[in-house]
Amino acid sequence: MQADNAVPKQRADSAAQSADAVISLAYLGISDRPVLPVVIGSSKQRVAAFLAAHPKDKALASGLHVIAAGEAIARALDALPPAAQAGEPLLSIHIWSGPGEEEARLPRAPALTFLRSAAASLDAAGAQPSGALNGLISAVQQ
Repeated sequence: MQADNAVPKQRADSAAQSADAVISLAYLGISDRPVLPVVIGSSKQRVAAFLAAHPKDKALASGLHVIAAGEAIARALDALPPAAQAGEPLLSIHIWSGPGEEEARLPRAPALTFLRSAAASLDAAGAQPSGALNGLISAVQQ
């Protein structure tokens, strides 16, 4: 797994082509209240497989799980910034496709742009995850 400040666009594009990709979003900053991670997958089975692949991360299992169409997940991944961003990272984004995983860490402004775009993409597909993403958006805005 590679940790950068942002997933290069070509890697995001290849991950976006997989309707089976699972995205996990976690707040990295300091908060006076718990901010649950959000796991977005195309089915309960894909989310369960992602959680099984990450047994040490108990926060993911207790986080919010959103089921969305693969096309909506691909559109959400298209919202990732194409290049590294300066600033303290506040949002961790893991893109898991089974055999491979990528990570991006975004500072405030690009994280907010990504979260809002991802929520709009998923909402347009009827996944209605904006409630799940609202906690992350609020935490990153602080």
